[in-house]
Amino acid sequence: MNKTTEKELNQLIEAIISERSLQLSSTNYSFNSLVTEQILIKEKDKYLILDYSKIASLFIEKYKDKFGISLHKRFIENISFIEKITKDFKQNEFIPDFHKLAKELWKIIIIESNKKLSYDFKDFISSLDKQIDNYTFIEAYSDSLQELELTPKIFITNALRILDFLQNDGVQYFLFNRIKERCRIDFEYGIKLFEIALVI
Repeated sequence: MNKTTEKELNQLIEAIISERSLQLSSTNYSFNSLVTEQILIKEKDKYLILDYSKIASLFIEKYKDKFGISLHKRFIENISFIEKITKDFKQNEFIPDFHKLAKELWKIIIIESNKKLSYDFKDFISSLDKQIDNYTFIEAYSDSLQELELTPKIFITNALRILDFLQNDGVQYFLFNRIKERCRIDFEYGIKLFEIALVI
């Protein structure tokens, strides 16, 4: 990322948080570099976010600074952080496309919790019926499967628990696709998953 793009990205995040909006007026801001990089798209008099994955990391870092929060070893505390961001940003109002940003925030927390704290999500997934934002978590977790460092047994246990919990065929299909993609990328890991699945 060049310096101009990096500067515009910082300005974008500050504007988003300040205005509590994911759509910004093109008369008040200029983000030509972000449009070129296909992070934003300009439609009529608005900038719309094209790739939420490119802004989520900086967005969450800004909120870590704002709240003085760092990644917690208890995953439930990291969930509280996401909820705190949501409450502060939305202010009980409907914000178009916020669910797209929320999914990317969840993915960051999920991947960081796994890689930095070796969290395997088994306890959390086992208590999904007691949690609030189940489907956003499940979608983000499924989308992160290629990057998560889980033993094959935990991988299968978590997947089966999610499938048992879900009542939505579309989300089940999404999870199956992500599992298939993980197996395609890492064939040996896929074989281990298959072997464990046979004896469960």
